[in-house]
Amino acid sequence: MKTKALLSILCALVLVCTAIAPAFAEEENGFFAVIPLPDQLLDATFAGRTKLEDGNYFYVYENAARDDLDYFLVLCAMLGNYAKPISDDGTQYRLYVPGQDYMGYALYSAEDRMVGILDNGTTPYADDELLSSYYRLLATEVTLPADASGNVAPQFYAGVGTAPYQSVTTQSASLFDGQACWTEYYDGIGRTQLQAYTLAMLLFGFEVRAETRVVREKEENMDAMDILQLSYDNGDARILVSYEALSQTAIVYYKPGVSYYLLNSTQLAEALAQ
Repeated sequence: MKTKALLSILCALVLVCTAIAPAFAEEENGFFAVIPLPDQLLDATFAGRTKLEDGNYFYVYENAARDDLDYFLVLCAMLGNYAKPISDDGTQYRLYVPGQDYMGYALYSAEDRMVGILDNGTTPYADDELLSSYYRLLATEVTLPADASGNVAPQFYAGVGTAPYQSVTTQSASLFDGQACWTEYYDGIGRTQLQAYTLAMLLFGFEVRAETRVVREKEENMDAMDILQLSYDNGDARILVSYEALSQTAIVYYKPGVSYYLLNSTQLAEALAQ
């Protein structure tokens, strides 16, 4: 990878990820839970919080539309807090942070015109001041290569700043209806690298969601394991990242049968240049 391209990506993405970290107690594996609580989402306005009988807190945004929930989930993903749908209509989500016990909830009620967030009340939150760097990043105009066609996105290595240690074609009955797909294997992928890729994919129009989580406690002859599978989807292209937080490894699967234009590190730096 060219040094100048890597530095450009780190300046545009990774540094904005790390800017928020000093405000919170970072966990041993590099991940920490934080929820975004700006004064306003798109049109919805923060109306306060209520302590529930079970000790949890319920945060409310009033005068909300469905898009306000989507915007909240974008902010969550930028902070490394990934949403998994738990309702068929896509109005209720569980929030996961890789490698952490944290689990929050977010929902939208059309009847009440409300976005609600359920949390234990002790999770640090990011206000508008802490989110300001992310707002600026969301306003980034992406410049595509002149010959770009199909689904344009950064290849995983371009977003994380490190090359895969193995790239092969694999096939699994549980992925893409059993079709063979291009697969990449990575190690040394920490919080800032995963967030940098997520940020880049959001800028290129991909929605990020958590799909599955598998946790295994340490047992005799078996290490502890915490795998969160993330889906990056733009309605046509779909890239799955199976991320193991404890070992900081990632397996990346590209949906087959789709036209991709995957940017290398130099192209990504040029696309995000201001």
